Amino acid sequence: MRDKYILIATTSDRYEMLKQYLWSIVLYAKDWHVIIVGQKYSDKQINKIQKIISKTSVVLSLKEKVGMHNAKMIGLEHIRSLSESYVVCSADDDMVFTHRTSFDKALKKLEKPNVGFVSLGWVKHSNQLEAYKSVDQFVKQDIVYTGGGMLFTERLTEILLNEPRLEYVCDNSLWSVLAYINGYKNYRYRGSCTIHNICKLGGRRTWLNSGIKVLGRQDLLDYKPSAYTNNNPNDYLIPTSKDITLYAKELHKNNMK
Repeated sequence: MRDKYILIATTSDRYEMLKQYLWSIVLYAKDWHVIIVGQKYSDKQINKIQKIISKTSVVLSLKEKVGMHNAKMIGLEHIRSLSESYVVCSADDDMVFTHRTSFDKALKKLEKPNVGFVSLGWVKHSNQLEAYKSVDQFVKQDIVYTGGGMLFTERLTEILLNEPRLEYVCDNSLWSVLAYINGYKNYRYRGSCTIHNICKLGGRRTWLNSGIKVLGRQDLLDYKPSAYTNNNPNDYLIPTSKDITLYAKELHKNNMK
């Protein structure tokens, strides 16, 4: 049986959201270890976080903000040092697990050697939770997103860690296409639902506004500028499966698992 880790990259301005998420992990995912990569957190904040999480969980503290991709790669390196066989749930600090969050089927799907990522379902607000229609169904989707949790196993670790540590505009599209070109199939699972409070304080928007960023692997993804750039050179749409290049599709075909 694989060890299970929830990997969270967070910044100190999102401390209150992180605490809410951690309490939901205690309620609905207590058998998972938590690896938190905290950027610019104070010692006081870290001490309070450690009182919530289990003794087998870890807070890795960074003095500066390094971005979502780079922070999670630091966390992934730590996970690799702890275990040889594991599953990772890549998560955002503005998520909240619920009674409708379900991992079991996704974990079973990841046992198949040709599966890369499995992304779990989500809603934007708690008032949408009960209306979400759970369906025990996996939808093949080449580019998947963090959503309600983006799950993968140690099969993808070296693929992700080998990518340069740059300040990318979007991490989950990049990760998805890296799995894709290595011949893996990615899926979205509709039988789970997590609350993901996107567009809150900080987050991707603040990151894009903080300085020049890197698109990443333009040979694999066609990045399109947003119509609402406000003269921000970093403001690109998050790539979808439709943005995969012909070159990437050929690599996927040649490397099919």
